[in-house]
Amino acid sequence: MSGKTAEVLEEAIQQHEKFWTHVEETYAEAFAQGSQLAQLLKSVDVDDLFSKEQLGKLTRAHKHLLCLWKERRVRLHSMLALIAFRTDTQLVVEWLEQHGDPYLMKNTSIGETVEQARTLQRNHSHFRQIAKNTYSNANKLFEASKAILESGNSDLSTLRS
Repeated sequence: MSGKTAEVLEEAIQQHEKFWTHVEETYAEAFAQGSQLAQLLKSVDVDDLFSKEQLGKLTRAHKHLLCLWKERRVRLHSMLALIAFRTDTQLVVEWLEQHGDPYLMKNTSIGETVEQARTLQRNHSHFRQIAKNTYSNANKLFEASKAILESGNSDLSTLRS
């Protein structure tokens, strides 16, 4: 999945949020007008069961739409998390293949002089720090993969590919 896909998803998330803002505004306006009508009818001693029923339907429809909206929001965020996971995983694997293994294969001696040994030791210390960070990142990615799987918005074969 490319960076462009991530950008498209981020735009979709923004549009999704804007949509809900519009829904909330429309719902608030409709409910307020319905409540005003019910109050007006009540003030003239008319028991308007129809208005109350319609307000109830409006509220139930709003709650149902909210549930659907939340499900979609979770799905969009999960898809974005999956893209980030794949990108980060690829970076870790590339580092291991391009730097980790070659460094370990190339640097097997202790040096022929004290100066060479110190240089190798400094290089090795630097390598160890980077490797430690890479290991930490790999563990974080493992935890992220568990969270993605637990969200139910991805399957194991997607994460393994």
